[in-house]
Amino acid sequence: MQRGLTQWLGWRVPPPARQAYRWQQAAAGPWCRRCGASGHAPGFKNGCPACSNRCLQWSAVARLGTWRELGDLIVELKFRRRWELALPLGQALATVIRTEFEDVLQPNCVVVPMPMPPWRRIERGLDHALELARGVSKGLDVPLVKGLRRRAGQLQSGQSRAQRLANPIPGLSLTRAGKRLRGPVLLIDDVLSTGRTATSACGILRSGPVLLGVIAVAGAEPGVAPTAMSRIRQKNCDQAV
Repeated sequence: MQRGLTQWLGWRVPPPARQAYRWQQAAAGPWCRRCGASGHAPGFKNGCPACSNRCLQWSAVARLGTWRELGDLIVELKFRRRWELALPLGQALATVIRTEFEDVLQPNCVVVPMPMPPWRRIERGLDHALELARGVSKGLDVPLVKGLRRRAGQLQSGQSRAQRLANPIPGLSLTRAGKRLRGPVLLIDDVLSTGRTATSACGILRSGPVLLGVIAVAGAEPGVAPTAMSRIRQKNCDQAV
């Protein structure tokens, strides 16, 4: 059965159910609950040494792991339309949120996905953040609200950290549903790198505290995520020729 599914669907990584243990192990490592950086216990009162002097728009960060640990899965989901990865990844993130940030799960809490420009969704054939948010919503039994919209901007995949920081801040705005939000928000995205997009989104979502939920943190690993994404995009282009 497994061999048949592999040949039919073209699986290049193990099925999601077989990776659950790996995701749980990645999430179990020490990391700062304020900025998501690895190697820091959650007990710091004002964050870890990497973020204690920084003013962050979000109240906390929930994550599964680092880019080095989980980046291959994100690439498969994001650029190769591996939609079957989104639900279990989202539910694994929901488990982290329920375990570490139970106080955020109030009756009026909602899940909001980081938006994707419409043309980019057509190009990629999948809104990965929305699919991850559906997994989180299902795992926590919390409503999902498309509270943000995003106009087209410069593509960041394949760029270095310095290039990303030099780009204009992405044009984000509230949708009608977003304007009606009243309470805590779980903002869901795939990767936290420079934090500029997340900062812009959190500055708009002012209905209550914003917990940023991501699959992987790449901010402490400058250049790692863009380089890997650039490679996979080039490979896809070569295959299409």
